[in-house]
Amino acid sequence: MPNERVQVTGRHRYSITMTPRDKPAEKKAARGLILGRAAAAKINAVEGVSISKETHRAFAEFDRLGLAAEERRRRLLKQFGMRSG
Repeated sequence: MPNERVQVTGRHRYSITMTPRDKPAEKKAARGLILGRAAAAKINAVEGVSISKETHRAFAEFDRLGLAAEERRRRLLKQFGMRSG
């Protein structure tokens, strides 16, 4: 609707005419920030950080298998573990 009034709250955009039960539920703030792969790659590029070919292959395999986040973490820890400096 061209003359529709719209309100933006956080990430949500909704019509003023919507009833409260129709409005998207506001989520509680998370304890941290989760970045997607593309955003993390951009930040890493600025910082001069890159992942190894081995890690890149592991991520590609995870994508191919469609693994859930928890399974990805489990496999990364198993394959690379926590290395001491």
